[in-house]
Amino acid sequence: MASTASSPSNANDKTMVPSLSNANSSAEVHLSSMGFSMMKIKEKQLKDMEIQEKKKNLSSNQDFEIINDIIYKLVPRGKRKIKLTWVPKTMINQVLFLHHEHHTAAHMGINKTTTKLVNKYYWPNMYKTIINYIKSCTRCSKYNYRRAKLPGKMNIIPTPNEVMGLVGMDYWSPMEKSTTNGNKYVITMTDYLSKLVFAKAVRTNSAQEAAEFFLDVCYHYEAPTKLVTDQGPHFIAELARIIIYSCNITHILATPYHPMSNAQTERFNATFAPALSKLMNEQKQDWDELLQPVIYVYNTSQHGPTKFSPFQIMFGRENLLLMDPKQMKVSLSKPNQYYEKAKRVRKILIDHAKLNIRHQSELAKIRYDRNRPDPIYHINDLVLIRVINKVSKLQEKYEGPYRIIDQKDPQR
Repeated sequence: MASTASSPSNANDKTMVPSLSNANSSAEVHLSSMGFSMMKIKEKQLKDMEIQEKKKNLSSNQDFEIINDIIYKLVPRGKRKIKLTWVPKTMINQVLFLHHEHHTAAHMGINKTTTKLVNKYYWPNMYKTIINYIKSCTRCSKYNYRRAKLPGKMNIIPTPNEVMGLVGMDYWSPMEKSTTNGNKYVITMTDYLSKLVFAKAVRTNSAQEAAEFFLDVCYHYEAPTKLVTDQGPHFIAELARIIIYSCNITHILATPYHPMSNAQTERFNATFAPALSKLMNEQKQDWDELLQPVIYVYNTSQHGPTKFSPFQIMFGRENLLLMDPKQMKVSLSKPNQYYEKAKRVRKILIDHAKLNIRHQSELAKIRYDRNRPDPIYHINDLVLIRVINKVSKLQEKYEGPYRIIDQKDPQR
């Protein structure tokens, strides 16, 4: 995830200097050792056109006062007025640096920095200047926690028109150790329309396992039209590429570090893990033996967005559960009559499921996008890149800045 960043303006004007000390309401500052003294302020005020213009009209303005040729802003604080030194434009960056970036200022946030400054100094549009300065501080951008939502609004994946039109495939590891049968990973495939899940416990997360599992699903059901996977080597290795291209399937690679680009598979993993963990033995080494029962329950249960079970949408009929009472008599329709009826029922189920999925997707987008920033980046913008694998709490959260030199897909 990127965050725009730029350096504060007039950065060359800033120098590493000792901290300021304030002498009560008189705003007497003893900083002559570093070139930031009241004498320096007086000198710079004389060259500031806006300040000099204010001095000319001072007799009619009770909000300003001149002491020793230095102009002060008079501001009410409770029952009294305090004098705030009017900082000339050429010294604003230096004051901001001392109260934000100097090691005794410790890069505090907008509220703390503003509180310190408004009781000492004044200049026009002061609050706006402080906010812009801190927001453009590169070190703050790199290290601060983002309490706001991450930028970027949701893009809704179009609902497939038919089952197996779009599927997602992924590897998942329930436990660090292998089971007693030697299995360590689960490879899953999820149909985006019916939500039906195919899964298999495997020993390795290799391209060979991925290819064999993929072909197994194709042989038992049908080949999908489009396949979404992450960019793991097991899915982009030559073997997997040959299988996918030989079946004339469009292979879509999910964005790295962005689970929502393969959200259907990730959502199943989030449901699957708690269900599996509740059934495991104390040694937690038999999850592979419980995998298919959990998948069976998931596929035969009503799915929230579609309002039907995955089995219903995939096969066009209710599933007869293992614990359901069995009918003593079975009546069989003629094959051609059954086919036509099943086709009509399946179409009704799919049409309703598509409407329900679209409705739920729109609601999810409204919730996700609410109060979420959606910046537009351009070529030559400076951006910070979020650090994903941090090794220390003191490590920067973002790195950079980097300059955007190319844009693959227009954002608008």
